[in-house]
Amino acid sequence: MNPDFTFVMHHVGARGGACGFALPPAFHADALNVLYEPDTDCLKQVEERISGTALKTMVLPYALGEKPGRAAFNFHLDPYTNSFRRVNPRYAGYSKFTQQTDYLYEETIKPLRQVELEVRTIDALARGNQPIPPPDFLLVDTEGTAYEVLAGARDSLDARTLAVSVEVEFQPFWDGEKLFGDTWRLMDELGFDLVAFPMLSGASPHRAPVGLRGREFLICGDALFLRRVDALPGADEDGRWVAANKLACLAFWLGYTEYGVKVLAAADGLTPRAESRAQAAKLSYMKFIADLRDAIAQTPARLPPLFNARYSAAAIQSRFEPSYAITVPGIKGRIKAHLIDQSKKEEHHGL
Repeated sequence: MNPDFTFVMHHVGARGGACGFALPPAFHADALNVLYEPDTDCLKQVEERISGTALKTMVLPYALGEKPGRAAFNFHLDPYTNSFRRVNPRYAGYSKFTQQTDYLYEETIKPLRQVELEVRTIDALARGNQPIPPPDFLLVDTEGTAYEVLAGARDSLDARTLAVSVEVEFQPFWDGEKLFGDTWRLMDELGFDLVAFPMLSGASPHRAPVGLRGREFLICGDALFLRRVDALPGADEDGRWVAANKLACLAFWLGYTEYGVKVLAAADGLTPRAESRAQAAKLSYMKFIADLRDAIAQTPARLPPLFNARYSAAAIQSRFEPSYAITVPGIKGRIKAHLIDQSKKEEHHGL
């Protein structure tokens, strides 16, 4: 089976700019960008955002979820918060200061109208008559339904995906939504490690005057996950080799250099066919990886000393064991000596 060398990104929600990650222009020639946005009124805005680049892009007016069907979609004053869910009444009175305004949730995320939409899944689209390739990097920025999007992409995630950026909630802001712990368990089951929270966001439960404002309560954020080396996707050696190189590219691009070095070592332990190596050598991101291999080979292998080499077990134990030099009788003796000394001072001053 020939591996798919195209670097595929899927952006779900946030009007074509989900989670703030933009593929470096140097990789555009060998990549495919798939944008999902159910609000057809903003498709022109999405197309303008992606115009003028060499990045091949598909803009799909689809709503995504866990299973196919139809559901009511709520349109709000702030279109970036349009959702299949409604705000939990517990958080309606929360607010935050943004864009030089007070953003009061009960006003900005109040449904203005509802439209029934057809819901699709990434897995079903990958199996369709005109299949859309599963993502190498999946970015999900939907309001209250990100978990469902991941659950509807389980097979695609397992078969191909190497990185996921997903909006997560730490509090039940949207009625009936899954929370961060549910998302973490799903991603862990599929072979991903939590890497970071690139963005965290909060709000205040009370709108106070400007001089009486402080920290906000944590509500939500973006969670970044990377595929574990021991869970690389791929139907054969060629597929796992391509996946390892793509994962290394992602790790370096996102700033996780040490993990990138580890993944490259795993890639170098695989033996793809000569045809696959020859095809890969023509790709922009594979050229980037080749340059990185050269840089790694030229880097001096200097490492700081290990903790246990600098600090012996005996030294650490003695450092943290309680000292018995000051015994109970010793403490009593010090108190008695202090009282006698204080008495002598009082006598000296005629007190």
